[in-house]
Amino acid sequence: PEYRGDGGRSGSAGSSSQPPPDAAAAVAGSGGPTPRSDGRLELVLDLDHTLVHAIEQSRDSRRPPGVHCFPLKSRNGRADSRYMLHVREGVRAFLREARSFCTLHVYTMGSHSYTRQVLDLIDPAKGIDGQVHCRKDGEEQPFEKSLMHIERASGPEAVRRRDRMIILDDREDAWCVRSRPHVLPIPQFRAWFDDGTPVASRPEPDVTLWD
Repeated sequence: PEYRGDGGRSGSAGSSSQPPPDAAAAVAGSGGPTPRSDGRLELVLDLDHTLVHAIEQSRDSRRPPGVHCFPLKSRNGRADSRYMLHVREGVRAFLREARSFCTLHVYTMGSHSYTRQVLDLIDPAKGIDGQVHCRKDGEEQPFEKSLMHIERASGPEAVRRRDRMIILDDREDAWCVRSRPHVLPIPQFRAWFDDGTPVASRPEPDVTLWD
């Protein structure tokens, strides 16, 4: 994954590295936030189907009410693709509450450009103050998510830090085996079916966000 130390908003922050399949690599990037030592919980957030749901918008479709639309540049000189994105109900209130007692990180399989669009929408005040890990634009190589990319520490400090980490994700299997005990799985959020038809009734705010 690509590391962005500034919440993924800039175009040049941090460096990147590709973890091996077992994710036993050092953190991807350098010069980012220094690990906090004040004992705060550290909440690692997935984006797609956890906080938001996005699909590619067909050219003849209209923008539904309450939906954010944005373009992403396509590779190989093709025309830009447009996406529709819906934010899970209760997400913004959840982030406001969580950042009062947690350091917030984001770890997503989405591209850098996509991640920036989502974070600007759900977190305009930049309250997500931890690390952001995402794909480089155009990168499609599969990888496992791993807390080792966030720990930025070794030895006893890494263990203490890992003990304070909670992962909020709809897919436990996206994480390496070592990280899975930290995953708090929540029901998958879908605003549309695969064919673009809106889901008739979106779920209420997930009780996991409030417990």
